Amino acid sequence: MTTELHQLLSHIGYQPRPQQERLFELLAGVDKTGVIAQAGTGTGKSIAVLAAAAKAFHDTGVQSLVVTPTRILMDQYMAKDAPAAAECFKLDIRELRGKRWYDCDVSADLHEGDGPSGCLGRDVGCTMKAWLDKEDEEGFDWKTCDPTKITPVWRCGYQQAKFFAARANIVVTNTDFWVINDRTLPDPIFDLDGAVFVDEAHQLEAKLKDYAGRSVRAKELRKYYEVAGAKVCKLLERYQDEPGRVADDVKAALAHAYERGVEKDENGKATDRALEVHEAVMTMLARLETPSDNCLVWSDGFSLKMDWIDISASANGLLTARPFGLVSATIPTSMPSALGIPEAKVADVGHPFDYGKQATISISETDGSFRYAGSRANFEGRVNELRHEIVKTKGGVLLLFSSFKDMNRVYETLGPELRAAGRTVLLQNDEQTVRTNDELAAIFKEDGKAVLFGSESFATGFDVPGDALEMVGIWKLPYPGKDPVTEALMKRFPARYRDLMLTRIVQAAGRLIRTETDRGHLHIADSRAESLLKSKDLMVRHLGEFARD
Repeated sequence: MTTELHQLLSHIGYQPRPQQERLFELLAGVDKTGVIAQAGTGTGKSIAVLAAAAKAFHDTGVQSLVVTPTRILMDQYMAKDAPAAAECFKLDIRELRGKRWYDCDVSADLHEGDGPSGCLGRDVGCTMKAWLDKEDEEGFDWKTCDPTKITPVWRCGYQQAKFFAARANIVVTNTDFWVINDRTLPDPIFDLDGAVFVDEAHQLEAKLKDYAGRSVRAKELRKYYEVAGAKVCKLLERYQDEPGRVADDVKAALAHAYERGVEKDENGKATDRALEVHEAVMTMLARLETPSDNCLVWSDGFSLKMDWIDISASANGLLTARPFGLVSATIPTSMPSALGIPEAKVADVGHPFDYGKQATISISETDGSFRYAGSRANFEGRVNELRHEIVKTKGGVLLLFSSFKDMNRVYETLGPELRAAGRTVLLQNDEQTVRTNDELAAIFKEDGKAVLFGSESFATGFDVPGDALEMVGIWKLPYPGKDPVTEALMKRFPARYRDLMLTRIVQAAGRLIRTETDRGHLHIADSRAESLLKSKDLMVRHLGEFARD
């Protein structure tokens, strides 16, 4: 039987893969109980997701939603696969990005270029109304107008995007807008009943926590609250060596700063960010008045933060309101409980690679845990093993670290000798070259045999098929750093804490083999990784297919 997947693949000129067909079958039958599907790298997830979204619209006539947690992934959808799907199915597929992507020309004109960009507030209010103060300004009603019929042309790009997205058959958007639409807006932008498909769903819990949490840099408190904020900053300095929950004196100083209010310009207006900081401080103060083990207000000395430990109840309400499907190459065992959907169907559709022939793996004989961090013999032993693996590799090498301290220490040891051997050596956050991550990635790909020292930010979205990446090195099992949030997570949900590490290591290993012709080597400089090769865990069991070196 010809399905939407086969139609789309035929339109693009691709052949279906068994894993991709299984993924489509799972997503094509979603209901409010939900489906969680693990689909390995190379499966063709985005095409299967768009085909399933098209089927959901064809079956119900109700708008479908595709949610991408990151801008990079949305770019990938909208650059190629979404236009192909729109052409194939004769459907209207639109994107809606974060509010800061849209300029408000009216506010900029009225205030000589100093107007806000996008729309103010977490409630997605329109800046045009706030700045113009009259609904009939320019001859239109800002709430209900059709931007295609306005003269002069409607000049709020954000409202225009909302207008078209509300009329699309399929909307591609980010996590924040999905939450805002389904849980906040009295007049939703998207349809509330259509199916939702979340790609890279392993990031969903963290994204929902980020949306519900708050974070304000200490220097912002000093900037926007002036003298009162400076006092708060001084009190926060004590947490630089040992992050912790804020004490009563911080709470009192913060309340005093809030009561004084944020600074305003000569026109009596506060900036967008000042208002966001003020709202965040208000929210944190409210939480400090009613302390909870599930929501912590704490500081690392450089920022004031509010973080949630468990968001399963709110995630359940968001997800089960619609038919839903969650997709990722890495599905943690704890995901159903963490998202409050224990009844969801969990399935692994497999991957298209022959890891036994395409990939090899080596693991250090030395423990990489923090208890040995001060041992020089431990460090030198692991560096020597890493050096040996790099020298054997003719193509590019990506070395990943869970802390900049470790990264810089290993770089200082290996960097000079690798350069002396004729390799291009790249370092993330190198103060001498001051290159962005995108610039580093471009140089790495073009060079073909470079060695890149990077943090976990290179463990996702870093796509380098072919010989330009032949080895991935992981310095140690990437457990999250110690702070009040991770300590609370370890205590209440130890399985979720471990899954954070497993997700990171599998995402990092996933940089190695991107196509069926790739060949590469994975080295983990931590003997604790041996247990991963014998694990039956859904997310990591494919590592056991790698050939031992």
